[in-house]
Amino acid sequence: SVGRKPAPAFLFAARDALGVDLARSYMVGDKVIDLECGWNAGGRQSLLVRTGYGAETERKHADKMARAVVVDDLPAAVDWILGQAA
Repeated sequence: SVGRKPAPAFLFAARDALGVDLARSYMVGDKVIDLECGWNAGGRQSLLVRTGYGAETERKHADKMARAVVVDDLPAAVDWILGQAA
């Protein structure tokens, strides 16, 4: 079983099967459960996109947003991630 978020079992399976370096990986999602999954996997950073459920998530769970990077949409998440390498 690969489990369900926020348990990171499916990320660990990807790590083992594909050699993914989770410590250098980013989790992008629109729900707290997505962010928690990235944190639980030891990812480099979890990003919340305001699209989908993201804007509502940001409002309802403001206390958890301090650990996350919040961006408007997926292109903004990509820009932020690429900016980390610069």
